[in-house]
Amino acid sequence: ENLRKSTTRTIEELTTTISEMEVRFKSDISRLKKKYEATINELEIQLDVANKANANLNRENKNLAQRVQELTVSLEDERRSREAAESNLQVSERKRIALTSELEEIRSQLELSDRARKNAESELNDATTRISELTMTVNTLTNDKRRLEGDISVMQGDLDEAVNARKAAEDRADRLNAEVLRLADELRQEQENYKRAETLRKQLEIEIREITVK
Repeated sequence: ENLRKSTTRTIEELTTTISEMEVRFKSDISRLKKKYEATINELEIQLDVANKANANLNRENKNLAQRVQELTVSLEDERRSREAAESNLQVSERKRIALTSELEEIRSQLELSDRARKNAESELNDATTRISELTMTVNTLTNDKRRLEGDISVMQGDLDEAVNARKAAEDRADRLNAEVLRLADELRQEQENYKRAETLRKQLEIEIREITVK
């Protein structure tokens, strides 16, 4: 009988202990469940924020990549424009040098023609003086007079040719001077275009570097 009662008490105590443990376990389970649910909700919110931020970053990266591509194309266009301007500048410079050389040659020819004209005029004056002197003795020097008149005619033709050549050279020099001025203006314009293209190229390079650093 005592053993039965002792066993019964032991069973009751164990039952009570088990019940208390179940209550504490359920309480701990409930508390942990709420805690984990709150943590999960917070993590889901953080994940949503991170996903949105990642989407924004992806869009921004795409925009930046597109901008870099556009700037790269613009830089390439400017590089080609600058190369074309440099090429045109070199061509204009070669033309200017060639025309300057030709102008110097024409000036030299003009000086030679002017000296020839002066020599012809001097010879004409000498011949005229000689004719005046020979006129006084025309009766005895008729043959010489005719010969000198022929020489004068030839000299006059040479003088006319020299005058015409000088006039043609002056006209050509005027035209070449006008062409040199025009090419100098074109050269100045090409230099300005080159400077503008170089400035824009440097600005684009700086902008690309800034975007790349970002």
